[in-house]
Amino acid sequence: MYAVQVEYRRRIWKRLGAAVFVGVGEIAPSLDGFFDNFLPGVGAGLRYQLTSQNPINYRIDVAVGVNDVIFYFAVGEAF
Repeated sequence: MYAVQVEYRRRIWKRLGAAVFVGVGEIAPSLDGFFDNFLPGVGAGLRYQLTSQNPINYRIDVAVGVNDVIFYFAVGEAF
């Protein structure tokens, strides 16, 4: 198994921000099958900082993979 992800975050206005991300990963039953089935994904989202004193964000993301489109709603950043 491996996974690689890159994310770019930017403040847009006051406590509102945005993020874009791209990633790729794979799970293989053995080393022989590695790098045969890449699983890419891309996405974007909005961030809203709850208070100006604490860097805790509400976030809404949409991610697009090979077969799915998924929406995420969360508090805080994944990393």
